[in-house]
Amino acid sequence: MRIKTFFQQLKRAFEFFKLGFEDYDWDYAFLVDFVEFKLEKMRKYFSTSDISDENKEKGVQLGIAIHMMKYLKEERWQEAMDNEYKAMFGKYPYETSSVIQGKDEEGNLVYTWDDGKTEEQRASYLLLYDKWQARRDEVKKELFQYLHDNIEKWWD
Repeated sequence: MRIKTFFQQLKRAFEFFKLGFEDYDWDYAFLVDFVEFKLEKMRKYFSTSDISDENKEKGVQLGIAIHMMKYLKEERWQEAMDNEYKAMFGKYPYETSSVIQGKDEEGNLVYTWDDGKTEEQRASYLLLYDKWQARRDEVKKELFQYLHDNIEKWWD
């Protein structure tokens, strides 16, 4: 029994090591990855456990939380914002052109970047950014409210 427990703990430590190895301290998505990792282990346990009839429901609830985390991390917000901008103005907001200004004292070409946006386009871009950031914040609130409402139920 002790040997089996040791190898289970070793396996778990390796799984956490792999997760921690990819850690970027400044990246909020890693925190979501860490919680998602733990919830996925719990989901697998509850989905396969026959200790209680409630465990299958817990597995479903955990799956919902994991899905919400994946949706939050997908980073499709920028893509959606860019597509909406393109529908309004016929080009993506990041389409820029470079203009050669001359050479610096070492003989290297010096460029400036012209995004070609009018004031209306810049204002629209900022409004779209605010709109999609608000949607992202809404999803974060929904996720953490869901965790708040259920997390104490998810133990055997």
